[in-house]
Amino acid sequence: MKKRRYSKSAYEDILTTADDLFYNKGYSASSLAEILASSGSHKASFYLHFPTKSDLAKAYIRRRTDQFLESMQVLMDKNPDYRKFVKAWVRALKEQAIAQELQGCSLGNLRTQALMDEELAEEIKILTERWLEAVRHFIKRNIQEGTIPKSIDSEIAAKRFLISFEGTVQMFQLTGDLWYLERLETEWLASAGFDKN
Repeated sequence: MKKRRYSKSAYEDILTTADDLFYNKGYSASSLAEILASSGSHKASFYLHFPTKSDLAKAYIRRRTDQFLESMQVLMDKNPDYRKFVKAWVRALKEQAIAQELQGCSLGNLRTQALMDEELAEEIKILTERWLEAVRHFIKRNIQEGTIPKSIDSEIAAKRFLISFEGTVQMFQLTGDLWYLERLETEWLASAGFDKN
């Protein structure tokens, strides 16, 4: 058993531990007892910060989404051209997969593991909309700059972008076949009017 530590931030210790466990093991497979033992926290500290496991899951998914969107924005800033951005992201996903660090989409994974939790489902829906809006904005900017054809509907292209990502990551999780990640580049380019078989 791990030696208990008394942290200035039990909230952060619990959330960091849950982040690791939820992402790598899954929400359903991570018990409160395991979270407490791994974080070195007491039940009283847990309930002070998170009245329920669902509240902890909401904090986890907000954190994950913030980190994901920040990373995506950095990638967009470094690669303002949509085609270069797509190549860079697919390359990063393949590197994660090869290093066995790609556990899927945090939003999708949590949603499938917490089907009956309506509050959590609503939170995931809101966070997914943030992701969709970030992609939509990036596509609009590329349309305005002329790097994506003006005939492309940014709303539809952004939705196709997310559909392709979710399906690809799920198929990779099911098969372990990198082909799905390699194919993602083609799908993302097609969603923005760059048909490439």
